[in-house]
Amino acid sequence: MPNQRFLGKTLCAFWLDPSFQEALDAARKSKHMDRSTFIRWAIAEEMKKLGIEYDEQHVYPPDRAGKGGPRSKRKLKGPTP
Repeated sequence: MPNQRFLGKTLCAFWLDPSFQEALDAARKSKHMDRSTFIRWAIAEEMKKLGIEYDEQHVYPPDRAGKGGPRSKRKLKGPTP
């Protein structure tokens, strides 16, 4: 659900030209980041250059290790040998 993924976070959506999105994806892959993390990181870098202070813990998403409970023991259907 929008705006309910993490407490205290809001959705920021915008349109991109397809060629700009391709360039964005190439740049984020070079940094080994997903698109949202790369955009947050790029905005934070620009804010740093402008001298705007912010709490760096808000730039990256929270660690999700261990979230979601135990793995399902249900067998997935796949090709039969």
